[in-house]
Amino acid sequence: STRGEEWLVNTGWIKEDENHCKWEGVSCKNGFVNKLTLEAKGLDGSIPTDVGMLSNLRYLYLAENKIHGSIPTEIGMMESLEILELNLNAIDGTVPTEVGRIERLNYLSFSDNTLHGNIPTEVGMISNLGVFSLSANNLHGTVPTEIGMIKNLKQLHISENNLHGTLPTEIGMMKSLEIIFLQENTLHGTTPTEIGMLGNLIHLLLHDNSLSGTIPTEIGMMENLNTLHISRNSINGTIPTKIGMMEHFAAFILSRNSINGTIPTEIGMIKSLKFFFLDHNFINGIIPTEIGLIESLHFLFLSDNFLNSTIPTEVGLLSKLNGFQIFSNNIYGTIPTEIGHLQDLQRALNLSSMFLTGTVPSELGMLRKIDALDLSSNSLTSSLPTNLVDMASL
Repeated sequence: STRGEEWLVNTGWIKEDENHCKWEGVSCKNGFVNKLTLEAKGLDGSIPTDVGMLSNLRYLYLAENKIHGSIPTEIGMMESLEILELNLNAIDGTVPTEVGRIERLNYLSFSDNTLHGNIPTEVGMISNLGVFSLSANNLHGTVPTEIGMIKNLKQLHISENNLHGTLPTEIGMMKSLEIIFLQENTLHGTTPTEIGMLGNLIHLLLHDNSLSGTIPTEIGMMENLNTLHISRNSINGTIPTKIGMMEHFAAFILSRNSINGTIPTEIGMIKSLKFFFLDHNFINGIIPTEIGLIESLHFLFLSDNFLNSTIPTEVGLLSKLNGFQIFSNNIYGTIPTEIGHLQDLQRALNLSSMFLTGTVPSELGMLRKIDALDLSSNSLTSSLPTNLVDMASL
C-alpha cells in the first residue's frame, strides 16, 4: 500500500521470506512486532486496514512521509498501542472515533496533515493520553468538553485549524497540562477563569483568534507560567495587577487587542520577564519607573497606544534590551541620555510620532548595533549630533 520498492530504505520488506523481525524499522518482542519505526522513509500510499491486526504493536512511527488517504478505523483494534505518530504527511478524511478505544495510548500526533471534520468526543476516553497533537489541519467544529476528562494530558496542540466556539471551562480540570497551543483558529468568547487552576501550565498560546472579554485575574495563580501569547484578538479591560506574582513569567505578549487602563507597577516584580509586547492597544497613563527593575528584559514594545508621560530614565537600566519601540504615543519631554546605555539594541530605534522636545542627545551615538533611527514627527529643536551622522550602521 505504501510503494515499498520506492522507500529510501526497505530492507526485508520486498523479500517477504525473510524473518520479519529483521525488516527495516521493525522491532519485535517474543516474536511479535511491537514497534514500527518508519518515519522519513519515503512511504507513499495509504495506511492498510490490516494494521489493526498488529495487536501487540506499542509504537507506530510513520511521520514525515507521503502517506495519503484516510486513517483506517481498524486502528481502534490496536489495543496495545502507546505511541501513534502520523504527523507531516498528506492524510485526509476525519479523525476516526475509534481512537477512543486505544486506552493505553499516551502520545497521539496527527499534526500537519489535511484532516477535516470535528475532533471526536471519544478522545475523552483515552485516559492515559499525555500528548494530543492535531495542529495544522483543516479541522472545524468546537473544542469538545470531553477533553476535560483526560486528566493526565500534558500537551494540547490543536492550533492552525478552523475551530470555532468557546474555550470549554472543563479545561480547568486538566491539572497536568503544561502546554496549550490553540492559536490561529476562530475561537470566540472569553478566556475561562478556570484556566487559573492549571498550576503546572508553562506555555499558553491563544493568539490569532477572535477571543474577547478580559484577562482573568486568576492568571496570577499560574505560578509556573512562562509564556502567555494572546495577541491579535479582541481582548479588552485592564492588565491584572496579579501578574506580579508570576515569578517564572518570561513572555507576556498582548499586541493588537483592545486592552485599556495603565501598565501596572507590579510589572517590575516579574524579574524573569524577557518579552513584553503591549503595542497596538488603548493603554494610557505613564510608563512606570518600575520597568527599570526588569533586568532580564530583551524586548519592550509599547507603540501605538495612548501613553501620556515622559520616557523614564530607568529605561537605561535595561542593559539586555534588544528591541525598544514606543512610537505613536502621547509621550512628551526630552529623550533621556540614559537610552545610550542600551548598547545591545538592534535593528531600529523608533521614537517617532510623539511630542518629544529638546535636543537629540549625543549618547544615542553609543547605540552601535542599531541600523535605523526614527525621530520624525516630534518637536525636537536641534539637528543630529555629529557622532550620530557618522555612525556606519545607520
